[in-house]
Amino acid sequence: MFLLREQQRGTLEWFDSAHRGFLKANPAPGQASPSLAAPAVIFGRLDDVDQKNRVFEAWPPGQGDWQVVLQNLSGYQPKAVAVAATLPFDKAGSGLEAAAKGISRLITAAAASVAAGDGAQTLPAELPVLQVTGSVRNIPEFKSIRPPAIPAASGAGDIDMQPRQERLTIEGDWCRVPMLARLGEKVVPALALRALLEWASVPAAEVSVLPGVAITAGRTLRIPIDDGGFFRYFVSLAPHVDAVNVDVFALTRDQALANLPPEDPQRNILAALPKSLLWIGHDNAASRVLKHPNGTLVSPAYLTASALAAIHTARHMHPLPPPYQWIAPAATLLFCLWLTHWRKSRLWPGAFLAAVALAGVSLYLYRTRDLWMPLVPSIAMLVATLVLSFLLPARGIPRVPAAELPKTRTRSALPRGTAAPDPGPPPPPLTESLTEPGDAESPPPPAAQVRQPQQSRKKRGIAASGDSRQPALGRECLGVACRGKGWAV
Repeated sequence: MFLLREQQRGTLEWFDSAHRGFLKANPAPGQASPSLAAPAVIFGRLDDVDQKNRVFEAWPPGQGDWQVVLQNLSGYQPKAVAVAATLPFDKAGSGLEAAAKGISRLITAAAASVAAGDGAQTLPAELPVLQVTGSVRNIPEFKSIRPPAIPAASGAGDIDMQPRQERLTIEGDWCRVPMLARLGEKVVPALALRALLEWASVPAAEVSVLPGVAITAGRTLRIPIDDGGFFRYFVSLAPHVDAVNVDVFALTRDQALANLPPEDPQRNILAALPKSLLWIGHDNAASRVLKHPNGTLVSPAYLTASALAAIHTARHMHPLPPPYQWIAPAATLLFCLWLTHWRKSRLWPGAFLAAVALAGVSLYLYRTRDLWMPLVPSIAMLVATLVLSFLLPARGIPRVPAAELPKTRTRSALPRGTAAPDPGPPPPPLTESLTEPGDAESPPPPAAQVRQPQQSRKKRGIAASGDSRQPALGRECLGVACRGKGWAV
């Protein structure tokens, strides 16, 4: 549990980044390999209402403010611009229309509604219909739609009065961003998906949708979705998104750069606009209604920009759901307990094979389902097991050394042709130790003499206590034994 918590906190993010880099560098056959190291997404923040020195004439910005912003924005030549902010007017004037046409790839939202009488019940010409294979019943549905106020490429905006489970939401560490919407059986792209298509220059005819699997757009985009058309990603793993305040576009390009200090980081952000997608949305205090996993409040516009950045960098691989994240660490723990009983010479090969198996399973999950299996807990347990196995003594039953026996010389141990050594004088007669009743008591044995084990009565030839034949029988048996050895009794 501790290892999983630290992994989710990003304690060893350098290892996780290397692991994700390895996965992205080894895609499945036919799967596009990502080429972007940094997200080509810039978040344009609309928060003028919270500023002390306001720039716009009204809040939310009116036609005149949007006309100035788009005119000055065209001087930066952005690759694509998506306006996710709600416009307080239904139709643009001639000046705003001309400014919008000055941006080559401009995408705006069409207002969709669940009420049948809140607009036309037919799709506008700016909104393409996508080719879908499979069931569409779980995709959010609207009953009417109004064309965008600014003439440009369009995507379905937020559907009003929709249930919470069909909106952009944060559930723990997960974020769900809608990519599709439908009118009856006709499926159309949401504003986020339409912005990606414009940025990647992929026509709608080359887009195929398989609910519950992915949205495939040409050879460059593949977006995994659930059966409702939502893109799910792990917020903690999303790349950082650069942000710029939309107030800066109230001035021309030359004026804005002249007012910025030389070390201001916004200079680099503005310089990256020609190759980036600019996502403009409300980010004032009132719009920050969703809670980020780190505890801060964020706006839906920011989370959508974060999701686009994850897709751009192919970092949409999401970890295993929490109920399944325990499988790999639990299996590794059982293997480590078994590994402690191995010989020390086999510990390194066993741990190496376990690490290879974990990497193989992780690569398989990424290639088949775009899943990312965290390896920090499992690798940490393997390393800890190796260290402890080498530091602690080997397991086993301690062997008690046997008592040393006196060394005896045998004939087979002598070199060939060597005579056997003289055995020495025979031992003294044992009859001295056998006395008759009434004889003088023999002196006690010396203290250094080791007491010999008591022999059985049968071998000593001694009868039970009280038998008068005990001494004679002992001498007779002893005499026979000594004569067999050639000794005199």
